[in-house]
Amino acid sequence: MIVRRITAGAAGLALVGTAFAAAPAMAKSNTTTLKLDAGLVSALTAANVAPSAVKPAKLKGTSISFPAKLKGKNVTHKGALKLTAAAGFVSLENISINYKNGKATASVGNPVTPEPLLIKNVLVVKGGKNKIKKKGTWKNGKVTLAKSVDALGSKQDPANLIATVLGLPAGSIPTGAPIGKINIKVKK
Repeated sequence: MIVRRITAGAAGLALVGTAFAAAPAMAKSNTTTLKLDAGLVSALTAANVAPSAVKPAKLKGTSISFPAKLKGKNVTHKGALKLTAAAGFVSLENISINYKNGKATASVGNPVTPEPLLIKNVLVVKGGKNKIKKKGTWKNGKVTLAKSVDALGSKQDPANLIATVLGLPAGSIPTGAPIGKINIKVKK
């Protein structure tokens, strides 16, 4: 039971994006780097869930990088993080992070709906060194799944939604599951 919860939890975490750990150095401006947590990657592998990047995002090892742009109080991204299992897939596309409150909105693609669903505040970024306003950087922010979102006309737990689409047991992804760390570097 515990192994199944950890495995499913890891799958959900990677999906929503969300395991963000910083790359040692981000040389490029206008890039967000998400490094998937080693425990998350192990759990995904055990659950037969494969993470990948949708262009123009790129996956190298356990890090995914997204082109980023600062627009007002939001850092917007192109591309997607996609989690694929035998039962289906979930993709977090065009992620937009409000750097003032740390809430991230994404279009969530899946085989159930004809178009990706825009889900507001599906991820939460906290901590680290948020200097977007002054220097255009946010280093080592901790990312988690939101505990509740408005989706499909009602309040939902995104962890349960992800698990269902990936064919994982209900409750296998913990509510508010940690994803990892994020590094953002955008031109001011």
